[in-house]
Amino acid sequence: MNDFAVAVGTPHDEVYNEVIDNLEIKIDGPLASAWVPYKFYIGEQFSHCGVNVFELVKIDGNWKISSIIDTRRQENCLF
Repeated sequence: MNDFAVAVGTPHDEVYNEVIDNLEIKIDGPLASAWVPYKFYIGEQFSHCGVNVFELVKIDGNWKISSIIDTRRQENCLF
């Protein structure tokens, strides 16, 4: 987790751009899941694609992220 925070939180020359499409959200009471296909670019250069999955729980009327997981590949993108 620390490595991820350093990687995205450290200034860099190129723009990091995560493009999402076909977001799916499913909700059952205080539980929700977001399925988020993405393509990631560094500057104008395609880097990788995959799916982010966010699990959320509603606490005191507010949605909180309880977990995040993702896949990563360079071929066969979902969009």
